[in-house]
Amino acid sequence: LEFRRVLFRSGFNALLKTLEEPPAHVVFILATTELHDLPETILSRCQHFAFHAGNFAEILGHLENICKAEKVEADGQALAAIAASAGGSLRDALSRLEQAIAAFGTQLKGDAVLRLLGAVPSQLVEEVFAAVSALMPIKITANIVPNTRPIKLFNFRKLMRI
Repeated sequence: LEFRRVLFRSGFNALLKTLEEPPAHVVFILATTELHDLPETILSRCQHFAFHAGNFAEILGHLENICKAEKVEADGQALAAIAASAGGSLRDALSRLEQAIAAFGTQLKGDAVLRLLGAVPSQLVEEVFAAVSALMPIKITANIVPNTRPIKLFNFRKLMRI
């Protein structure tokens, strides 16, 4: 119930009456992130379901099942990238899977999906950290921005002191 702030005592009383004597064809779903703000009289008449974010393995398993059912061939890197980018949201993972299928058809490859998601390959991240720790930013700059001449973008020595 996201509009709970606009419901005053009379509004909650009307909601309570409707919950106690609902029309036969109606199902009410009250969803809130602030359960403590609802009056006890409302809470006592509701079933409570606590939702949680899905973990990586659960989301990956759902994506694998969907790809199998839809006859989509996706490599492990592609599905792992989608699952990781979803941040625990199965809905976001499904949306990103649909985007990948719309972009690449029934063949999903890891590199292509990473580009679609705007993700950086883990090898490049490791190279960036290695270059920063070795204080060699010019070397890695050439790998990040292909076909450019190395230029000093940041003073990494000052960054390392911070």
